[in-house]
Amino acid sequence: MTSSNRLVFFGTEQFSVPTLKSLLEAGYEVVSIVTKPDARKGRGNKLFIHPIKQIGLDNSIPVLQPNKLSEIEQQLLSLQANAAVLVSYGKIIPQNIISIFEPIGIINIHPSQLPKYRGPSPIEAAILAGDTSTAVSIMKLDSGMDTGPIFTQQAIALSDHETKLELSDKLANIGAKLLIETLPDILTGQLKPTPQPKNNDVSVTTLMSKHDGVLDIATEEAIVLERKIRAYQIYPKTHLNLFGNDVIVTSAEVVQANENDSLVIPCANKTFLKIKTLIAPSGRSMSGSDFLRGYLR
Repeated sequence: MTSSNRLVFFGTEQFSVPTLKSLLEAGYEVVSIVTKPDARKGRGNKLFIHPIKQIGLDNSIPVLQPNKLSEIEQQLLSLQANAAVLVSYGKIIPQNIISIFEPIGIINIHPSQLPKYRGPSPIEAAILAGDTSTAVSIMKLDSGMDTGPIFTQQAIALSDHETKLELSDKLANIGAKLLIETLPDILTGQLKPTPQPKNNDVSVTTLMSKHDGVLDIATEEAIVLERKIRAYQIYPKTHLNLFGNDVIVTSAEVVQANENDSLVIPCANKTFLKIKTLIAPSGRSMSGSDFLRGYLR
């Protein structure tokens, strides 16, 4: 690769990892990585190093972790990068930072068929809606919420059985491959982005809260609850009160009626949800059947 392919990489989450690895394997010169500050997680309040930072450390790439991007504006200018790639960074990029990388700009991978499902939770939104397809979009970042023009998109079919983790991993790998295929033409200016269509598919997702994970069997049908369980697998996880016990439901399926020796829950409009696996109050993972035997004795 030539010096005209000097890149800055913005990313934080696991979804970012395949793209950064693919850029390095393809020989691109990643001159710096920008990621969120380290966080403390878990009961022990241990310091958590984001996976993107670890890749930087392993490859001797300078890692910047500002609280505000304005703190590193001069550093980014001094890098003289040709462009930047952003994947699941987790913060809005202000226009003054975007302008540093013009005319090519900041190239973003977004896991939806834009303009559908702009915002922070497009994968969850596709699962919750029971969509039959979704896509990965390669776009040029602007100061709006995923409103920039699109370089290319790749659609995939959905089975209505994917979990958040499964679909996220699949879209992350597709996005990485699609970027490597199109990046040479983007960097030379041969591939120009086109404005997003203005149609009825425009929608914006929001950040999830812990309350979203509470399953309400009295008001929601089994199919809605089953999709929530798959969509909220990583966060906020789905909670259900069973026989006075708060459990985390990890997998379920819609059934037509009660079944012997199975944990089947009646839901709204005479629908039924079979709890296949869960995490009990003890913290132990178990099948629904084992929960029945253990907690109803």
